[in-house]
Amino acid sequence: VAVVAVVPVVPVAAFVVDFNSLKGNSLLWQFPEGIELPFVEYKAMPSGSHVISHDFSYSFLTEGQYVVSCFKTMKDEETHRGLRARSVGLVFNQPKHLHRHREFLEKECEIQIEENKEDGFDRLQKYFENLQQNPDDALDESVSVSVPEWDLDRSVVTESSFTSCEFELPFTRGSLESLVARLGKKIISVWKIVLLQKRLMFLSNPPMDPICQAVFAACGIGSHTVSSIATQPRALLYQNISDIPYLSTQSNFVCCVSETIFELKTNLFDALVNLNNKIVLGDGAQKLLKLTSADKDRYKKLIKCPTTINAASDREYSDEECYMKFFVDLNNRIFAALAAAKERADRRVTKQDLVSVGLSPADDGPLLEAIAAVYCPELDMDDMGGCGCM
Repeated sequence: VAVVAVVPVVPVAAFVVDFNSLKGNSLLWQFPEGIELPFVEYKAMPSGSHVISHDFSYSFLTEGQYVVSCFKTMKDEETHRGLRARSVGLVFNQPKHLHRHREFLEKECEIQIEENKEDGFDRLQKYFENLQQNPDDALDESVSVSVPEWDLDRSVVTESSFTSCEFELPFTRGSLESLVARLGKKIISVWKIVLLQKRLMFLSNPPMDPICQAVFAACGIGSHTVSSIATQPRALLYQNISDIPYLSTQSNFVCCVSETIFELKTNLFDALVNLNNKIVLGDGAQKLLKLTSADKDRYKKLIKCPTTINAASDREYSDEECYMKFFVDLNNRIFAALAAAKERADRRVTKQDLVSVGLSPADDGPLLEAIAAVYCPELDMDDMGGCGCM
């Protein structure tokens, strides 16, 4: 069994953000000095956070800067608003493994807000320097997934011709299970949106921790392990109004926001999951969400997959792990078929190819055509018959 190659996770910076009722959010301390951390004082204290006692936020600052931070508030009658607030965070070069630092950040933030000092950040600096010297690249919880190996003469391979690898779960325990329960059948719409590299937003009031985990979970269900097609979902995590100029230039991301104004900015997203779990469509995305009969059947299989997967496996998976395995195995079948089509002389995807990977030419043909246009635009497609699902 192979393990997906691990790209080193490199620490970039550590910081402390403070809230002053007269001055607002401010970057109190950072290490190393001189590194630009754009708007980190607002990403580490999301809009509306003052009404909650504690939270974790995961955010994107700029290319190569992903943040995990712990935020806490504390009553203080001596301050202007009777409240003090502080956030302690770390910045890394990629969004993997951010959750590993929650325990340290929570303890450090508790100390910081109780002491309420403007210096004394030795513990945080030492923790950061230790990460630099001893990177932790161990594999997190994972599920075994399969990639079919296709014969280029179009004969479908047998089970023995599958290769297996371990797919690392990109979220904290319970996140995907919660998202499936929250969205019901609409999880299939989210899967299609992410797979097609569209722009997906989740709108939520603080705390932001659960909705940040929903971003990781959504990226997870759109992931695959077919090495010849490298593009994966892009997690931009928590974003705010200061990011609107940047978001307006991007065509592929999954993020979460806390400001309701984003619901009106339909030019910034293809789909937005709002506070009522309704999916709001952006400009030009009206056909993305219609569920076909194949989609409805796919959802039924998803809900049943903990039973079916565990019955056929030599290891016990949780429901959430089964959901993750269901989606990644499905994505692998799709992308392996596209990868094989790229290698064939006719560079064509046929109806039989769809049937071979468990898709319906009538219902899923337009979906696969859209996927191929994103990842393999050089491929030709059989006429799958219109179904109006895209």
